[in-house]
Amino acid sequence: MESVSQTIPTRDDNCSGQSFYHPSSSRADSPKAWCVGRGDAYAAELKSSMDSVCSKLDCRDIKPGGSCFEPDILENHASYAIGLNYRFNGVCPSNIGTITLQEPSNISIFMVDGP
Repeated sequence: MESVSQTIPTRDDNCSGQSFYHPSSSRADSPKAWCVGRGDAYAAELKSSMDSVCSKLDCRDIKPGGSCFEPDILENHASYAIGLNYRFNGVCPSNIGTITLQEPSNISIFMVDGP
């Protein structure tokens, strides 16, 4: 699969996924929507999804030394990748992610419980 070139802001608020809302949800008459990791997702599925997303999109912020690497917690990194994928591809996998209209504001509470 062809890589997607992208530029994302490097501000720390990206760690929470604040800028990762889906573009189609940015219309004035439509609320913004984000995809965040589910708290009941299996670690292996989170890791697999994160690896897949990061093989196609730029995940340097959650790599060692990146602005969002700390805390080094799989769930936080995977949720970042899930949000990034939603932002660029409009995909929120229901087995590990869920759509929210509430802006993520803190990576430590970025994971949400399943439905």
